[in-house]
Amino acid sequence: MNTRNLLTLTSLVCMAALAACGSSEPVVPNQLPTETPPAQAAVAPPTPPAEQFIVGLVHTVDADAKKLVLKDLQGAEHTFAYSPTTKITGLTNAKELDKQEGRNATVRYTEADSLKSAVQIHIEIGS
Repeated sequence: MNTRNLLTLTSLVCMAALAACGSSEPVVPNQLPTETPPAQAAVAPPTPPAEQFIVGLVHTVDADAKKLVLKDLQGAEHTFAYSPTTKITGLTNAKELDKQEGRNATVRYTEADSLKSAVQIHIEIGS
């Protein structure tokens, strides 16, 4: 077989192999795939509720239920839940909180599901 016939036969075999692959798109070396994987939804971490504050007079304190009712400057009553982690300032002893009715106070709190949780209760000294 001469070189020309061998080259023709090799070309025909290569063309038949390419046709058998059935690729409709030409293959370009170093090309990124055209299909991109679906983007994953970014999951943001839950944000803590924003702290608010209110100033008023201590109306009632229920030490057993850990509830404090503060009457604001407009006369509206606000009930706050507090816990052992609530920072209580302005007193020499946090256990004296239930004896502070009628005193000026500032309450820093967060609100979730209409429950106000005190973060800090500051009793004004001399009020």
